[in-house]
Formats: sequence, C-alpha cells, structure tokens
Amino acid sequence: MMSESKSDDERVQEVRNDGGLLTGAVLVGGTRLLYEAGKDLYSRFKPEKKLFIQLLDSKYLDKHHVITARFASAHIHGIYIESVFVKNGQPKDIKCFRKNPSEGFSFSMDVFDSEQWAVSYPYLIPPSGTLDVHIKLPEQTESKITKDNGTDLVCTFSLIDKLGDPETASIPIRLRWA
Repeated sequence: MMSESKSDDERVQEVRNDGGLLTGAVLVGGTRLLYEAGKDLYSRFKPEKKLFIQLLDSKYLDKHHVITARFASAHIHGIYIESVFVKNGQPKDIKCFRKNPSEGFSFSMDVFDSEQWAVSYPYLIPPSGTLDVHIKLPEQTESKITKDNGTDLVCTFSLIDKLGDPETASIPIRLRWA
C-alpha cells in the first residue's frame, strides 16, 4: 500500500512532468508580451490628425460654387473651427451654412437665404463630433483655378486643450462649372 503523503521532491517532479513550471513562465512572458503589444498598438493608432475634412459634393449653382463638406473631430477634447476658406480666395466672399439634416444630399438655394443655418465662428465641434456644411463661394475666375478645375479648401482650428496659434487642415477640391 502506498503512502498518501509525498515528499517535496516527488511533488516538484510531478509539477515538472505536468508542465507547471513551463505554464508559469509562459503566463509571465505572455503577460509582458501583451503589455508591450498594447503600448505599441496605442501609439500606432493614436490619431496624428485631430480634424478631418470629408468632401461630400461639389456643385455649380446660380454663379456660385457650392461644396458640401463634413468636418470630423478625431480628438479627445472639443475643437473650435476658427475659419474656412479656399486657397488664394477672399475669406469674406465665402459663406458656410450648416447642412439641414432633413435635406439629405440634395438641397436648394433656399438654405443660403436663411441666416438660421449660417455658421458663425468660432464653431465648437464636440469630441468625436461632426459639422456638415454647405460652403458657398462666388464663381472662381482665376486662371490657375480654371485650368486645374480646383483649389484647396482650408480650415483653421483650435484645440481646447492646446495653447498657441490655430492649426490648419486642408484638402484639394474640384470645383464644378455647370
């Protein structure tokens, strides 16, 4: 009959045979690996850009170019839109109107007659929020813009959690004639 009590040496041998030591080492090593991978993933996916501009449409209506755009925050804090303009254009000639959610992707010139939809600056976009706008500018006649059929849409913005000068985001836009 075997004795129920085992010596310490016999228990250590059983743990080794069962892979207990190997399992412990794998758990410690795996935990460290997961920690390092998590840090690496965070730094890779942390957005470098804080504000994105998405172009939804470009039209020519009543001797004006109308660009429909979405400004989207990728920042953990709020972002203030300070201004929107086109490269080499006159900021005073450009008007921005919030896109009425009920209009979908089509709209009429009526939206530009209502000051209720006009965007006044600075305009706050909350964290992870968006601002959909129609940007109306007079017909562009500059030869370079006419030749290239486009220009750059530029937005200046300020981060609530950062001091200093406003930052800029820009995107090329194709203007439509007709």
